[in-house]
Amino acid sequence: MGNMFFIYCLIYFNTVSLTQGWTLLNEIHIEETPVRIKEIDSNFVSILVRASDDDSVLYSLIELDIQGQITGKRVAENSEYPNTPSVISSIVELEADEGVFDKIICVCEDGDILWECLLDEVFEYESNVLHIYRLENNRGCIVISKSTDDFHKYIIWRILQEGEVFIKSIFTCEGGPMINFNEVQETGDSGVLITGVTDKLGMNLYMFVLRFNLEGNILWSVLEDFRFHACGSIIEQDNNGNVYIAGYTGDERDDGFFLPPANMDIVLLKLNGMGREVWRTTFRHPLQNSPILMTVLNDEKVLVLASLYKEGQLIDNNYLLLQYEP
Repeated sequence: MGNMFFIYCLIYFNTVSLTQGWTLLNEIHIEETPVRIKEIDSNFVSILVRASDDDSVLYSLIELDIQGQITGKRVAENSEYPNTPSVISSIVELEADEGVFDKIICVCEDGDILWECLLDEVFEYESNVLHIYRLENNRGCIVISKSTDDFHKYIIWRILQEGEVFIKSIFTCEGGPMINFNEVQETGDSGVLITGVTDKLGMNLYMFVLRFNLEGNILWSVLEDFRFHACGSIIEQDNNGNVYIAGYTGDERDDGFFLPPANMDIVLLKLNGMGREVWRTTFRHPLQNSPILMTVLNDEKVLVLASLYKEGQLIDNNYLLLQYEP
């Protein structure tokens, strides 16, 4: 009986430790697509949402107090949403049988092309571009693409605002067929952070984080599987150079499929500027939960907007607004 009590207490306190510091502020119904969550001041935050039809895109702001209660909703002003030129990829066939190439195009809202940039040649008209991250203030973009020379090789491109290739660097990320680059961000020193998921040629999934310098060389990397499957979804940084990764973890599925994992829960990982772990935490909640937006508040609390899924389907456009206090 004593041993059974000890086992029960051990399980109970382990579960509590995985959710300690988390607060479920609110469950919010949002019809539009959430784009960004941002701290307004010490008392209020806002969620930028986007609605679109065939002719236009409308941005709105949902304003909430720090306890997660909605205080209002209004149309966003021009300065409150991303209205800089779009950066897209396409495939172009050059004249005189010179080959088929990936092309990056910067397009204004009126459809005018600001600049174009050719990347590498592609085969069988299949694009190699995996992710495009547009830099702020119309400073160009960062592109992640596959290499056609090696299954495990990828290329990071930094393209300037005139369409000129500033950096092209090849790096290795082992895995396949399950490998995704989910989020790319520029760092304060013009380096690059990337997070995503890889199977590492095995049977479980790993969250990875890669940190590049300005020249495109990897400074450090992190690989974590947490419970069994793990995925990195969102990157945020604070003013001290710390890196926050939001993602999810879960158990192996009975049917042998990778995604989504069984009993999917949200994970947060804080790293310092050298890639060393500061803390980690897991938020456990019924059904399948996945973070879609995150912001780090001035008091070092972290706000996460998470979607709720059941059997791969979003539940009635309902989202969890979560707060983590280390």
